[in-house]
Amino acid sequence: MNHRLLQLLSVVLLLLVAATACAPVQNPPELLINTPGPGVTVTSEEVITPIFVVDYPADWRVLTSPADQPVSVTLVAPGDCELIVVSSVNLTAQPFSPSCNQKDMKVETTVVTFEDGGQVVVVGVARESEYEGFLQVWERIVASVEDVSLRDIPDTAPSGS
Repeated sequence: MNHRLLQLLSVVLLLLVAATACAPVQNPPELLINTPGPGVTVTSEEVITPIFVVDYPADWRVLTSPADQPVSVTLVAPGDCELIVVSSVNLTAQPFSPSCNQKDMKVETTVVTFEDGGQVVVVGVARESEYEGFLQVWERIVASVEDVSLRDIPDTAPSGS
């Protein structure tokens, strides 16, 4: 009989633990309640931010800045060594992939100025051995940067906002 009581208590304890684990969080972090800043849309060909639109190669990855930081997009080539950062603010340090030798890298920097005076900084890094091919991609990406206000992008905000 003692064995049966132990089994029953185990089941009750398990149900109690499961019910507690499913309880809603009473005080979710502020970032989850009110995400600061508008979102970024990544399609198969371009990244649309609240400030700029930029095309990127199909085989590259796109990393976006945290919602509470200035808008920036990091485009990462296969192999992770070639990077292009498009940012609404000047970068405080040159971007480098931690998996690549920084001594072997070349850096390109340019500023794209929009008609309204707004600017976007574009910084690219590539291995010296792959620099020629990187420059072709770099030039295409820089040429594709445009002011988002010039695009006819549908409003994705919920109605009534």
